[in-house]
This record gives sequence, structure tokens and C-alpha cells, in this order.
Amino acid sequence: MKKSVCIILLLFVFIPCFAPYAAAQSWIEDFDRICAQGEIADSLPTATLRELTLESDKLLVVIEGSTDPRKKVFTFRLKKCRNLFAYIIDLREAKDRPAP
Repeated sequence: MKKSVCIILLLFVFIPCFAPYAAAQSWIEDFDRICAQGEIADSLPTATLRELTLESDKLLVVIEGSTDPRKKVFTFRLKKCRNLFAYIIDLREAKDRPAP
């Protein structure tokens, strides 16, 4: 009985220690998913690129609010991915606009 109580108490003590790691893993997965689209960004529809741009903006806030020591690197890389999506959108809109 004492052994099971000790194990339960240890779990309650150590589980909160892993919460920041789990939170970091969730935004890293989102980062990987978003930036992986950069390789095929030119073939994606404009609506998808707009969604990726919005998701990048939301994720940027999450990364900047984290305590991960790698956040500066991830912020820089995410901004580059977001800017690529925005650049392709701008190119497509400029191509569709009639010349004055």
C-alpha cells in the first residue's frame, strides 16, 4: 500500500516538470508542418498560402511567449517561411492585376 501511494505522489510531483516539454513539442510540430510547406509553396493554392500565413502569425506569438532557449532560431526561421508564403501571394496578385 505504501509503495503505491509513493508512486502516485511521485507522479504528481514529476508530471508538471514535463509539461513545458510537452508544450514545446506541440509548437515544434506545428512549426515543422508549416515550414515543410515551403518546399512546395509555389504549387499550393493561394487560399492555402493565406491560411499558412495566418497560422505562422499565430505560431509566432506562441513561440515568442515560450521559454525555450531555441526560440530565437525558430522565430527567425518561421518568419522566413511566412515571408515566402506572402511573397508568392503578392506575385500572384500582381500577375492578376491589369497594367495601368
